[in-house]
Amino acid sequence: MHKNYKKIVAGLMTAVMIAPTAVSISEPQKASAYELLGETSFEYKMLPWHTVETSPAKQQFELDDGTAHIKISVPEGPEKERWDLQFRHRNIDFKKGHEYKISFKVKSNRNGIELYSFIGNLSDSEEYFVLDGSTNDMHMGPHMDGQWPVCAAKLTTEWQTYEGIFKPSNDIESAQWTFQYAKGTKYSGNTREGDEIWFDDMSIEDLTDDTTTPPVLNYGYTARGFSGLENNFISVNQLGYYKDLKKTATLGDNKGDFTHDAKYINLDQTYDYEIVRVSDDEVVYTGKTGTPKKDADSGDTVSIIDFSEFNEIGEYYIRIKGENWRSFPFKIGTDIYSDSEHNMLTNVLNYFYQNRSGADIESDYITSGDKDKLAHAGVHKTEMGYVQNQWKFEYLADYEATNYYASSKLDATGGWYKADDHSKNMTEGGISLWTLQNMYERATYSQDGIEKFADGSGTVVVPESGNKYPDILDECKYELDFMSRMKVQPDEKTWGQYSGMYYHSITDHRLRSLTDRPDYIGYEDIRIIKPPTFAATLNYAACAAQGARLWKAYDAEYANKLLESAKEAYQAYKVNFYKAKAGEYANKVSFYAPQTLWKGTNVAPDDEVSADAYWAACELYITSKLMNDEDASNYLAELSDYKDAFKFSTRIYGPSNNDYDYSFTFFNSESGAAAGSMSLLMHKELLTNEQNEMLKSSLLKTANDYIDEEESQGYGIPYKYDGPGYFEPWSRSPDIYYYGFEYDSNGRALNNMIAMAYAYDITGDDKYLNGVARGMDYILGNNPLSYSFISGYGSYCTKNPSHEYWQYEIDKSLPQAPDGVIVSGPTAKAVDSYVKAMGIGYGNPDDPSERFYADSVESWSTNEASLSNNASLAWIVSFLQDEASTEPAAKPASGDVDASGEFNISDVVIFQKWLLGYKNYPIADWKAADFCADGKLDIFDLTHMKKELVKNSFKDCVMPDNGLYYGTPLIVVENGLELRLGPDESYEVINTIPAQTRLYENGYNKDNNDWLFTSYKGRYGWIRTHKKDDNTATIHYDAVAAKPVIYLYPEEETDVHVELELTEAELSTTYPKYNNGWDVTASPDGSLLNKADGTHHKYLFWDAVNCRTKFDFSKGFCVAGCDTESFLKEKLTYMGLTEEEMNEFVVYWLPLMEHNAYNLISFQGDAYTDSAKLDITPKPDSLLRIFMTYVPLETSVDIEPQQLETFERKGFTVVEWGGSEIKS
Repeated sequence: MHKNYKKIVAGLMTAVMIAPTAVSISEPQKASAYELLGETSFEYKMLPWHTVETSPAKQQFELDDGTAHIKISVPEGPEKERWDLQFRHRNIDFKKGHEYKISFKVKSNRNGIELYSFIGNLSDSEEYFVLDGSTNDMHMGPHMDGQWPVCAAKLTTEWQTYEGIFKPSNDIESAQWTFQYAKGTKYSGNTREGDEIWFDDMSIEDLTDDTTTPPVLNYGYTARGFSGLENNFISVNQLGYYKDLKKTATLGDNKGDFTHDAKYINLDQTYDYEIVRVSDDEVVYTGKTGTPKKDADSGDTVSIIDFSEFNEIGEYYIRIKGENWRSFPFKIGTDIYSDSEHNMLTNVLNYFYQNRSGADIESDYITSGDKDKLAHAGVHKTEMGYVQNQWKFEYLADYEATNYYASSKLDATGGWYKADDHSKNMTEGGISLWTLQNMYERATYSQDGIEKFADGSGTVVVPESGNKYPDILDECKYELDFMSRMKVQPDEKTWGQYSGMYYHSITDHRLRSLTDRPDYIGYEDIRIIKPPTFAATLNYAACAAQGARLWKAYDAEYANKLLESAKEAYQAYKVNFYKAKAGEYANKVSFYAPQTLWKGTNVAPDDEVSADAYWAACELYITSKLMNDEDASNYLAELSDYKDAFKFSTRIYGPSNNDYDYSFTFFNSESGAAAGSMSLLMHKELLTNEQNEMLKSSLLKTANDYIDEEESQGYGIPYKYDGPGYFEPWSRSPDIYYYGFEYDSNGRALNNMIAMAYAYDITGDDKYLNGVARGMDYILGNNPLSYSFISGYGSYCTKNPSHEYWQYEIDKSLPQAPDGVIVSGPTAKAVDSYVKAMGIGYGNPDDPSERFYADSVESWSTNEASLSNNASLAWIVSFLQDEASTEPAAKPASGDVDASGEFNISDVVIFQKWLLGYKNYPIADWKAADFCADGKLDIFDLTHMKKELVKNSFKDCVMPDNGLYYGTPLIVVENGLELRLGPDESYEVINTIPAQTRLYENGYNKDNNDWLFTSYKGRYGWIRTHKKDDNTATIHYDAVAAKPVIYLYPEEETDVHVELELTEAELSTTYPKYNNGWDVTASPDGSLLNKADGTHHKYLFWDAVNCRTKFDFSKGFCVAGCDTESFLKEKLTYMGLTEEEMNEFVVYWLPLMEHNAYNLISFQGDAYTDSAKLDITPKPDSLLRIFMTYVPLETSVDIEPQQLETFERKGFTVVEWGGSEIKS
């Protein structure tokens, strides 16, 4: 095998081009005779000739001194016939009445190898022109008024030439010329392991004098030289840029281009660039490129062109002054992804309708492309699949799938097809469904978002529109209902003992040819259902739980059904779970989908599902909590046990993410942990401050890592591969290691952009919005190929995604793909036979893998369409429509509803109370609250208002390690106290705070008591707690440890010494007087004699001021004021107070609490006892310390219930109770 791919493909024809929209190229000259083949001599390349094999048959190829050299390593395939190994050329058209001279040369390494060849249709069912070994020539075949060949040709070790004249009696479109030579049984074929065949001088020459125009084909090659634009050295987002966001293009030297005669330039300086208006070719803006730098992934040297300051709406292109280097045209505007005439979101979402199983695809619901041709009759309308009793790699005969390995039949109708094989997979479908439902859930946080996906809005075009349900939920339900049918039933013969689990997938029992059209009348194939897996079960649990809360407002019965089935699935996983064992890949009844035991699209066995279990538990917790399900706390406990609970990570682990390193990827179908955490982040009201802070801080770090990589990449992709290399055990050569982009680089980049989008949602920081937009720039053309990976968008874009039905490239009776389909993209692991013929994917560590791509339906490893990628693309496009598409209002809402001159938290409080109907909270300026600019004030304005406040309040400040939602109030005692952006004097001062100002502690850093996090006048920042020079306090904590009282109950009259050590407060009042402790004589009934003055007491009393304790409100109880008495009696009795002790507690605290609308109550543990230590001599046998903290509230809040413990009195018993009010 050649190690240098440049040698293999160095001679690509420069005349082969594809004409993009709005760009002119010269028309090929008409000729009286021309060559039909895309390659004849193999001097520099092999494509469009390529090898085909049916596993386990296997072959390799190389270009060898101007020949195509085939090496047979496994001669026999599953059908044990000659067609299991092939060498072929597709996409050949013939005209009726024309005369074609067909010829080729061939030799072998041993005499007698049998070779069968013919020109026929794509399904091999018709043979028009055949090779005949009896006459050693080619003649008309049985399906073109000729004869079958008598026998196959016998090869020799010397070159032989075969030729003939072909005169078709009718027009033929999309024929193929194929050579077949595997070891056969009935129909010839006798190769052995180690056999070799060489081909050369292939030719089909049209000899007819005619005015026919030779075809213009590119055979999938994708590079600047095939774009149709001369001197195309500047890559841009060919769709356009948002007016007020960052705008970058890339000038590349193209030296990474491995195609023959590729044109390149030298970049050795900065250059002056010009932005030129398309309409009149006028220069409207100029600037200077960045310094050239080497970009390893593309092989180019690049210079960044940053034109962010240019914001004039219009259509432009970029050129370099004094050079002829230029870009494709692009727009600057405010509706880049929401153009009403070509709405990208609508077209992207239409992918799911067009890939429905069991439904007629009707032109009325197709949003782009050749609608009549794209429409087709549905198949599998009632899809009964044979449940298999074990994992099986392949079937020798149909009866094996329907009888020998069949356990039962199951109705698996509905759902979405996978593009590559028309299977329906629970993990690919699951993550796709989750992504769409998450997109919708995010949209429900604004009125505009709700309206965007509302029934009949037109954003999603489906037959169900008009049923009063959001159209996006209708589409999601089509998949969700299919997934629910994949449940293992208790009476199933093989798997019934695991009822409640879910089967992994349903697929054909054999791999079909690309051209076996799924909509042919009478099309039938055996559909098999693969065994149940943990991954499938957890995907269903997660998606059904998520769907339940989304459907609750529209169909409560359906929502309840979804939640119950999700709970059952999760329970089935728990009951049947086992850790993957050594050799799990060989377990025929594994619950881990072993790839070695089945033909499918899993790249490797799933041997780890803890991330998916966490994801499912997250969704179950959220929905159970929102739907008042009693098991919510159990799911919270389950998810909290995950090793990375409440965290995000820049990298994930999974079979297709390479067992040797962690992929630079946010999430995908094999690792759903981030999906669970994203859902939690969307419902932060259900979490503690600490949990929310863990999510937020880890998300921002993750998003920052992706943005940093985006900035360092030459073409701005937020993805990289930096591991030690990885291999593909099922590829052409399993010992090849790949060093570059993994499979599905575009999907990985899109998912990383979702992390940035979430970061923008919680911070409002434009750097994250710009990060998402720049990632889309890469997808839409700002890449080394100067190419848009989304069909129908961009001047030079994807036309032939690898898909079972959109196959116009090889069968003109089939349609081209509609608009809005994204493909998987460049990868070092380009292992399909089509790109093999391009000479790429051979594991060279210096490979420019960002270029390893072919726009062909046959290149499944680089050009595959998928459910998950279109779902992620839809998510990103929806986000950009929401956050970047609308022109800002001339005078946006200020937020200053109280007309105080500044926008701060008090404005939010006033507006919220006004919405709740509090008459004593009037709004001075209602326009200041109309954030939706719709002339009315509602909850959606409040949502925007809070987001804007957060955006303004946290701008540029350092976030604390630990946040406090109900922080201790404090009073400033030092006039001019500085509020800084960070906990250090090096940070900028953003305000000064006068003495006597009341603040709240909102956060702190561990091991740093000199600074605390707070807010003042709507800005968050850091203040010093003590002067740096003399350690004088700058603040005084306005919290009191109120009336702690200590009861002593010895078994007999005892002298007792009690000492109290306060570490975070100052002792204020004591009774009897505290003098280095209390010395008393205690009696069994609790009465005390104070030795210092002879007075009698029931208990020891103390309180403290300047209380600095950071009380824990992560768990507790939200109690209506009117219910406080009954609540306290119940809880205090449960915890162990006697009736008398409880009454004294209630008498003190009830008057302070019962008149509040609500009280948020939490009984403190270590936070209190560590700051107020008791030392009692003699040491008590049992000690109960109850310290209640509470926050008065005007509205109820959700909080995780606190688990309280009971107290058993034994021996010498000491009891203490007290409390503190924390004012919000």
